[in-house]
Amino acid sequence: SDLLGRRWVCVFGALCLIVGSIVMATAKWLGAAVAAQAVGGIGAGICELTALAGVAEITPQRWRGVTLSLVTFSIIPFMPVVLYVVWINESSTWRYCFCLTVLWNFLGLVGLILYYRPPPRHNVDGLTKMDITKRIDYMGAFLSIGGVTLFLVGLQAGGYQFPWTSGKVL
Repeated sequence: SDLLGRRWVCVFGALCLIVGSIVMATAKWLGAAVAAQAVGGIGAGICELTALAGVAEITPQRWRGVTLSLVTFSIIPFMPVVLYVVWINESSTWRYCFCLTVLWNFLGLVGLILYYRPPPRHNVDGLTKMDITKRIDYMGAFLSIGGVTLFLVGLQAGGYQFPWTSGKVL
């Protein structure tokens, strides 16, 4: 986001969330659902990290800690999400849960496009798009994403599919 611009990176993340939710709501087979969750996860990761950086960027320094804590704690209304899914599923189908996420993320996308104007970043002044793409650390991104993925897979498998002390988990 430092090289490409926070606003457009966040717009891309919001679009990933919307596309992932639409595909998940309409999925007829497991492969489509897994792909939809992957696309949605990419969008969620982008939006979460970019939102924190963007809020820190546009907030006066003396209010930055308070503002970032409010942004972080804005997840509280979504904590009983399983309860919400049960209520929605009792009255219709689980697919409507993703209709709500599409609507929520679409509102966020509109808000981003209309109101988010981050200050200009001068670290790419005078660079062509090719120069900017050469500065992106692709290997670091791959290693970071791969490492977190392997850690989470091991964490998920430990105690359920395999003992915690097994080589597969470790």
